[in-house]
Amino acid sequence: MRFNIGQDGFITNWLICGPFPSEMKDRKAVGFDEDFLREVGGEKEIQPYIGLTVKVIFPEVPPVDRPFKGETNIWGFKETKVFENRWQVYNSQDKKVDLLQAGLPLSDNIVVYASCYLSVSAEMDVKIKIGSDDGYKLWVNGDYIGGIDTCRPVVVDENVHFVRLKKGLNLILLKITQGSGGFGFCLRLTDMKDNPLEGMTYFLDNLQLRYSRGCKGLKKTSFFLEPYFGDVSFDREPAFTGRQELTVSLAATREIETPVEFNFISPDGSILLSERKTFTLKPEEAITLSYPVELSSKGDFRYVLFFKEGNIIVEDRISVLSTIYLIQEIEEIKAGLKEKEGKLREEKERLEKITKEKEGIEAEIKKIREEAQAAREGYIERQRKEAEKRYRAPKIKGYSPSSAVRAQVCLNGIWEGTTGEKERKDKPPETTWKPIPVPMVIYPVPLYGAPQYGGLDTERKLIDYPDLDPSLTISSPIWYKTSFLVPDFFRGRRVILKVGAVHFYATGYLNGKPLGEYYGPYFPWEIDITDKAKYGESNELLIYVQSATDTAVYDSNYNIIFDKNELSAYKNYVIGDRTLGCIGIWKDVYLEARGNVEVEKVMIVPSVRNWTLTTRTFLKNYDNTAHKVRIVQRAIRKGGVEFEMVSDEVLLSPQEEKVIDKSGYWANPVLWGIGGEYGQPELYTLSTQIIEGNNTLDEKIDRFGFREFWIEGFNFYLNGKKIFLQGTNARVERDIQHSSCDNPEYIRRLYCLLKEHNMNIYRLHAHIYPDLFHEIADEMGMLLMVETHLKNYYDTRYWKDHPSIWEENVKKHYKEWLESYYNHPSIVIWSLDNEVCTQSFDWNKESGRSRMKKLKEFGAYFKSLWPGNQIPDYNGDVFAWQDDEEPVADIHYPEYGFEGLDISHWQSFFRKPVISGETAYYWKIGYPAWLGLYPEVIKTEAVLTKNYFQRWIGLEIPGFFGWWHNGAGYEVSTGKAGPWDRRPPEGKENPFVNVTWPALSGRGARVQRMSVCCFSYNTINWFDPERPEYVDNEIDEVFKECLRPVPPPPTTFPPQLIVELKIDGRPASGEYIYLKVPKEIPLYITGVKADKDGRAWFLAPEEGRYEVFFFKDGKRYSRMVDLKGISNVNRKPGYDGFNWLKWEVRE
Repeated sequence: MRFNIGQDGFITNWLICGPFPSEMKDRKAVGFDEDFLREVGGEKEIQPYIGLTVKVIFPEVPPVDRPFKGETNIWGFKETKVFENRWQVYNSQDKKVDLLQAGLPLSDNIVVYASCYLSVSAEMDVKIKIGSDDGYKLWVNGDYIGGIDTCRPVVVDENVHFVRLKKGLNLILLKITQGSGGFGFCLRLTDMKDNPLEGMTYFLDNLQLRYSRGCKGLKKTSFFLEPYFGDVSFDREPAFTGRQELTVSLAATREIETPVEFNFISPDGSILLSERKTFTLKPEEAITLSYPVELSSKGDFRYVLFFKEGNIIVEDRISVLSTIYLIQEIEEIKAGLKEKEGKLREEKERLEKITKEKEGIEAEIKKIREEAQAAREGYIERQRKEAEKRYRAPKIKGYSPSSAVRAQVCLNGIWEGTTGEKERKDKPPETTWKPIPVPMVIYPVPLYGAPQYGGLDTERKLIDYPDLDPSLTISSPIWYKTSFLVPDFFRGRRVILKVGAVHFYATGYLNGKPLGEYYGPYFPWEIDITDKAKYGESNELLIYVQSATDTAVYDSNYNIIFDKNELSAYKNYVIGDRTLGCIGIWKDVYLEARGNVEVEKVMIVPSVRNWTLTTRTFLKNYDNTAHKVRIVQRAIRKGGVEFEMVSDEVLLSPQEEKVIDKSGYWANPVLWGIGGEYGQPELYTLSTQIIEGNNTLDEKIDRFGFREFWIEGFNFYLNGKKIFLQGTNARVERDIQHSSCDNPEYIRRLYCLLKEHNMNIYRLHAHIYPDLFHEIADEMGMLLMVETHLKNYYDTRYWKDHPSIWEENVKKHYKEWLESYYNHPSIVIWSLDNEVCTQSFDWNKESGRSRMKKLKEFGAYFKSLWPGNQIPDYNGDVFAWQDDEEPVADIHYPEYGFEGLDISHWQSFFRKPVISGETAYYWKIGYPAWLGLYPEVIKTEAVLTKNYFQRWIGLEIPGFFGWWHNGAGYEVSTGKAGPWDRRPPEGKENPFVNVTWPALSGRGARVQRMSVCCFSYNTINWFDPERPEYVDNEIDEVFKECLRPVPPPPTTFPPQLIVELKIDGRPASGEYIYLKVPKEIPLYITGVKADKDGRAWFLAPEEGRYEVFFFKDGKRYSRMVDLKGISNVNRKPGYDGFNWLKWEVRE
C-alpha cells in the first residue's frame, strides 16, 4: 500500500495495533515502558505488516484487591482476558490521528502502536515533529529516538526529534499511551530548515516480511521480487576468503513451476558456479540448495537468478573480506569512538551553556517579578499614608447596640406535612398530618443508579428521613403546617416571616389570611405579617409547596420543557435544570422584628489599593409618615469602633425607597485573608443605624472582611500579594441537595480538609448554596467561587420562545444574587453560568453562537450593577476565552485537548488569567460513587491527577479546580467507604449510617441518616467519635504532594451552645429560648424554638459572656453563660467542644 506524504508534511495513513493494557502501578504507567511486542521481535526489531498478530493479556483484579465479589478490572472485565491484536490499516481524515475513531474495543488505560515505512532515495537528515495524547515513544529503524510519559492533549509539533534516514525503506514506529479522554497523535516530517517533506513516498505493508515469516525453511529474505522471494548467502557472515558453503533458498507468493538458472560470479568476472533446474516453488515452504565454493580473493561476488516463468532476473552482490580486514575494522571502530567522544564533549559544553543561559533568564524574570511586587507594595503603602491624612477617627470608641437592634427567632424543627392537590391551593385536604422536618429537600428519584439523595430506597422509605411518610415526594404538592407565638417584645415593629428558600412555588396562609405567592428556588420569601399575626396566642401557619415539575414538563434528560400556555411558571422560572426535581422548604425559617423605616440591605466595598470603605445602603420607609433621617455606619471589631461614616440628612416620604452611596478613608484596618502573608480571616461588623433626631429607627448588622481581590496582568492578587487559586468543585447533586451538608459541623470540617490538602478555594458548583457555606468560609479564610446556573446545554427554547420574559428574569436574578451575597469576603469570583457555551457541545454552530451573544449581554449587565470589584467568570464557556472585555478565561478539561486551544502558551493565547474550572475528572474510568471503587481506579486517578497538577503548576496557571471528591476518602487497602466499615454487596444499594445530633433545632438541616458512597458529604464523619473523621487515599496524597502549600485552617472556631431547658422536670419543647450577646458585640437578639427534648442550638459569633433567657407566662427567666471557642487542635468527630447549658426551672 503506497501513499505520499500530504500537505504540510503530515503522515495520515498508518498501520496500527492495539489495544494493550496500561495499568497504573506504584504511580507509574506500566504501558509506557513495557514491551508488548516481544513475541514478534520486540519494539526494536519488529517489522510490522498487515495481518501480523500479537497476543495480549488483560489481567483480572487480584483477589486481595477486590472490595467485593464480582469486581471488574479497569477495563470492565471480571476475569483475565486474552486477545490477539492484528496490525491493521487506519486512514485518518485529519492531520491529527484520532485513535478513538479507529474502532478499538477499548478507549481508556491502553497503549496502541502505529507504523509506516518511509521510502528515501538518498540518505538525509530530517526533523520528526510529534504531538500526542497522552504520552509516546518513537523508534526509527529500530533505534529508540525519544518519548515522554505524560498526560496531555494533541498539540502540533510539541516535540521535535532530529533523525538521519538511510537510503531505502525506513521503519517509523510510534507507541501512544492513553489514560482517559482524548486519544491520538500527529506526526509530520520537515527538512532541517522546517520545510515540509510533501510528496515523499511511504508504505504501510511489508510484503517481504508477510510471506517470508510464514515460509518454512527460509531463515531470512535477501531478495523479494514478486512473485519470487528467497535468500542467497554464505553460512557464516561476514564471509572471509577460503572455503565457504553457499546456500540458495527459493520460494514464491503463489505456487509456480518454472525453470531457474543460477550463476555465481567472482570479482574478476569468472563464473564459479552455474546451474539450471526446474522447480515447483510454493509460499509455505522454500526449496534450499547448498554449494561448496572456494573464495580465493576478497571483493564483491555477484549472483544472478533468472526465473523463466515471468522472465524475472534477480541480481545482487555478496562481499567477501580478507582476514586483514578485522584489524582494520578495530582501528576504524577506535577512530569512530574517539570522534563520538569529541562530539559528546561538544554537546555537554553546549548543554552547560544553554543551562547557564536558562538560569540567567530565570534570574532576570525573578528580579523583574520582585521589582514589580516592590513597586506594587510601594504604591499601596503610599496610598495608605495618604489615607492616614484623610482618615477621620470615630467619635465613639466602644460600641453598644441601640434599642432598635433587630431580633429574630429560628422556627426550624419538626413541622407537620401532608400531600396536596395541584388544583387546591386555597386549603389543605382533610387528612392526617404527619411530621416533616424544616429545612429539608426531597429529591425526586435516585440519580445515576444510587438511591442516596433524598429519593426512596428499596423499602420505599426516604433516604435521609426513613421515619418520614414516603408519600411526601414530588409526585404531588406538599402542605406544611406549624404554629408559633409572636414574642411580646416584637410589638411596635414590623413582624416579618422569612422563609429562606423554597423549591419551587409556594403560597400560604397565616391564621386564614393569604400570604401571597413565591417562585423560587434560591432567595428568601419575606412576608410582612404585622397585620396578620396575633400576640399572646398561637398563630397557625400553612404553606403550600409545589415542585417545578408540577408547572412544567421534563424530558428524558431532566431538561425543562414548558407548556407555552402556562406562562405563570415561565414568567418566574430563571435557571437551573438540576433543581427542578426538588421540592421542599430548604433554607432556614425565621420570625424577625424590624423597624418601620428599614435598612433593607447594605453592600460593602473595601479597597486595599485606595484604603477606603465604600457602602451602598438601601432604605425603605414602610411608614405612612415621612421621616428626615441620617445614616450612621460603624465598623466594629472586638468591641471597638475603628471606622465611622455619617451621611447627610435625607427625607424619606411614605413608602419611598432610596439608595445612599458613601465612602471614607480607613488607613489601618486589619486585613481579612486566608492566613499567612495574606492576613488572617479577621471579620468586622458593620452597624448601620437609621437615626431621626435622637431616636434610632432601625439597626442592621452585617459582617464583612477588609480585603481586596483583583487581577493584574496574568495573575490574581489578594491584598497586594500574588495568589494561585487551588481548589475543587462541590458536587451539586451530592452536596447541596443532600440535606446532611447543611450544618455547620460538616462545613467546617470540609473546609479544614480542603486546606489540609492544600486547597485555598472552593467552587460552589452550579447552584446557590445554603448561607452557612459562605459564612463559615468567611470565618475560616476559605476563598469561594460562587456560581449560578443558566439553563444548560442544547435547549435554547427557554429564551427563544419568550426572550423578553427570560431576559427580565435573568437580570432580576443576577441583581438579587449579587446584592444578597456581596459582603462575604470569601467570595472572590462570581461564575455567571456553567457550560452554556462549552467547547464540548455546539459552541461553533449557530445555536451556540446565539447563546454566546446572549450570555455576553448578561455578563455586561452583571458588571454594570455595582462599580465594586466583583470578578465575573463563565465556567467552561468558549466565548470568553479570547474576548478582551472578559477578565478571565475559564476552561473545562484542557487535558483532553480541543481544536485551536494552546494551553502550553496560555499567556499569549488568552492574554488574561486562565482558570481550569474543572480538571482531573475521569468519568471514563468509571464513576466511583455508583460503579464501585477499587484500588486500580483510585491509583489510576491519582497518577493522572498528579500529571495534570504538575503540568498546571509548571505552566503557572493562575487557577485550577481538580475533582477532589471523586473517590475522596475511599480507603483502598480495606475497601471501606471513608470512615465507615460498610460496602454495598454487589448489585445492592448503598448502606446507611445513622447521624447523631446534639439538638434538632437551630440553623441548618438535621437528617436522620445518610447513605455511604464516596462523595464529599458521606466520606466526612463529623458526629461519630468512635470512627475517624476522614480517611486519606492516593488521590488525597496527590493533592497534598503536588499543590503549593497553603496556610493552615484556624486553630479555634467560634463557640456553639446547646441549651437544654426543663420546666418542672419536663423538656421545654417548643419554647423560644433567646441568646443575647454582650453589648460590645453587634448581633441581633436571636431566638431558637426548642426541639422535643427542650434543646436549642445556637451559633455564637465569638467568645464572651452571653445572656440566655426565655419568657413563661409573662415572666422573664435569665442565665449568664461564658462561651468558649471550639479547638481545632487534634480535631476529632463529635460535639465535645460545644458549650452546654443544662437549665431546670420550677414555676
